[in-house]
Amino acid sequence: MNNDFSEILKKLEKQKVESLMRIDELRKTDPFNLDAQVEKGVELISADDEAQVNEVHERISSQITTLSNVNIKVDLAIERIKNGSYGVCEVCHKEIDSTRLSIMPLASMCLADEKSIENRIKSKIL
Repeated sequence: MNNDFSEILKKLEKQKVESLMRIDELRKTDPFNLDAQVEKGVELISADDEAQVNEVHERISSQITTLSNVNIKVDLAIERIKNGSYGVCEVCHKEIDSTRLSIMPLASMCLADEKSIENRIKSKIL
């Protein structure tokens, strides 16, 4: 296996920084973030606008949650690179195809095991 994952590590670290910056931007635009709103000189909302404000807040919260969950996966991938376990399937412990890793650097399973798990989940849902 090619253990030189330095390019993937750089990509993951860049993704983490960009994601954290995006989370910060989102928090600043969240209408529930009173500190940011006061800093921008935004007046308090009227009761008529409450539903719209709640909708914006929910959308921003959802985006922050998604980015935070991805950051957890990024941190885990970076840790696996550093401890030497990156590129090894967490299920069967075989090497993950390098093409798969270059396309999906957060992959922690080989394609066969990922599809197997997805199929089991689908069969339980249906």
